Amino acid sequence: MEKYLYFADSDSDGEDAACMPVNLLRKMEIVSNSQVSFEFQDIRDGIGSQVNVAISTTAGKAQDVIDSVAQAIRTSKDPFIVVIDELATPVDKIHPDALFIDGTVDIT
Repeated sequence: MEKYLYFADSDSDGEDAACMPVNLLRKMEIVSNSQVSFEFQDIRDGIGSQVNVAISTTAGKAQDVIDSVAQAIRTSKDPFIVVIDELATPVDKIHPDALFIDGTVDIT
C-alpha cells in the first residue's frame, strides 16, 4: 500500500498544502533542536525539482517528531498520514511537539 504524508500551512501569506507519496521522501533532517525538515524529490509534474517542508518543534523534541513520522510510515494502516494540518480546528499533528510549519510548503 502506498502511503502519503500530508502537510497544510495556514499563515499570513496564504494557505499551502502538500500531500506527498512516501516513496518520494528523500530525507527527514533535524535542522536544529527545534526544527525538522522534509525533502521530497520531483513530484512528477514538472513544476519543480523538489518539495521542502520545515516544521518547528518544541526545543529538544525534533528527534521525537521524526521518530513519530517514521513509526507512522512503518506501521500505519491508513495510507494518509497527517504530519501537520494547520487548517484543521484544532490543529491536527502527528506529535504534540510538532508546533507549526516554519515558512511555507516550498516547491523549488
